[in-house]
Amino acid sequence: MARYGKGSHNKTHGRIEKHSRIDSFFFRNLLPMIGSKEFLKCGKINLYREYIENENGTILFARVPHEFGERVYFECPYCYHRFRYLYWHDDWYKCRFCAKLNYRSQQETKSNGDLSLYRIFKILEKLNAEDTYCWIDSAHYIPERPRYMHEKTYIRLIRKLHREQEIYSLHLMGMLRDVTSLIS
Repeated sequence: MARYGKGSHNKTHGRIEKHSRIDSFFFRNLLPMIGSKEFLKCGKINLYREYIENENGTILFARVPHEFGERVYFECPYCYHRFRYLYWHDDWYKCRFCAKLNYRSQQETKSNGDLSLYRIFKILEKLNAEDTYCWIDSAHYIPERPRYMHEKTYIRLIRKLHREQEIYSLHLMGMLRDVTSLIS
């Protein structure tokens, strides 16, 4: 039985990170280049004022008035809702709901240490310290502040790093306790 709130009900869905996507804001910048022409050829895609077309099908633009102009979104060819991103799935572009795609954080269970370990590596990546750091060695490792990083940002990231390290070490201690109770 699926347990909602634990991330296990999404395991059958694909991950967004593994699919290529197109951004409607990118095409917004190309639309003025069409000018008086009928369409603009962008590789295998033909860009018209109101839609994109290639041999697989057509994607419509949805234009929304904004403060100083308009924003351009895609209209999903399957559910007809507007989205900024469409993802390549089954030989055509779909929104993430029609393609049944989720973010990594939606698929992981929050109770195991995988999420905190993932967060540790993401923080170390922001601090440019992923190559010099071994997360097992020290729970209070403080990498140097990267050049051009604001001091407040650095302090905030270090606090997050220590919090995630603490969560992960508690997880490891719990696993060790479980293993020792099985042995004895």
